[in-house]
Amino acid sequence: MLTSDNKDFQVTASYLLDLAQRAEMLFKESDDDLRQKLLEYVLSNIELKDKKLSYILNDPFKAIVETKKKSLAAHNSNIWCRIKNDNLTFRR
Repeated sequence: MLTSDNKDFQVTASYLLDLAQRAEMLFKESDDDLRQKLLEYVLSNIELKDKKLSYILNDPFKAIVETKKKSLAAHNSNIWCRIKNDNLTFRR
């Protein structure tokens, strides 16, 4: 039973990651009804006020975005030196 549950989790995670990667293309190529369903699946509390859009990312998409942000921040923090005008400079 544990193996079956684990496989179900892997399949679900795979589908969610695939959806996250193809979301823009799916949204652009879909009709209005499917666009609405995609938005409702990914976002909640969507509000447009004074030309500003606010929303809450639903899980697990929120976790995907947060993980990506952490990954990018960690990558950028590992850049400790750069070459400028053929001189090596170090960052603190």
